[in-house]
Amino acid sequence: MRNLTIGIAVYTFIVLFLYTGLSKIADHHVFFVALQGSPLIKPYAKLISVLVPLVELIIVCLLLIPRTKVIGLYSSFFLMVLFTAYLVIILSGSRLPCSCGGIFYKISWKPHLYLNIFLTALAAAGIIFAKRGNHQNRIRPIAG
Repeated sequence: MRNLTIGIAVYTFIVLFLYTGLSKIADHHVFFVALQGSPLIKPYAKLISVLVPLVELIIVCLLLIPRTKVIGLYSSFFLMVLFTAYLVIILSGSRLPCSCGGIFYKISWKPHLYLNIFLTALAAAGIIFAKRGNHQNRIRPIAG
């Protein structure tokens, strides 16, 4: 169960961030224009339009390397918390544009929020199981 949960979390975020990162790069102008439509983000739209896909692709690399897999899960969790907070702000009354990549651009706000909450929980579960496994590996019974 532990390895399955970690595997599902890792591969889900590899696919997710590879897809969204490459979509944002491929449609960079669309992503940039969407970011400029947000009063909160507009002053930083140029920087964010470069950093977000770059960070997503770096996280993919972290998740692909066994030694950095847990760092990749923590990074996935942190990024999902940020994206989810942005959605909460949108749903609380602000009509900010969606700057998500690919098909996620077409999902309405509430299902998008539920998806983000699920993905955030998946990252947290992956971290918990990975840390538990590392802790168990360090505890060795004394041979008598």
